[in-house]
Amino acid sequence: MGPYFAGIFDPRSWGNQSDAITLGIMCIVLATGLFAIGVELPRSYIVKHAKSLLAIISYFKACFVSCFL
Repeated sequence: MGPYFAGIFDPRSWGNQSDAITLGIMCIVLATGLFAIGVELPRSYIVKHAKSLLAIISYFKACFVSCFL
């Protein structure tokens, strides 16, 4: 009983570009969520886990950039 079932959100009706549009929306939602999580982290966590956070951010940034190429 989601938006697709209710007829509010139907990516199949967007034509041939539905995969690209859906992927673009997904990338924006993912980037926004990661940014919100990063803002809420305490400073001590960021300093302690800088290398792992940099690796995760770099990976997701590469994925985000590849969405729009």
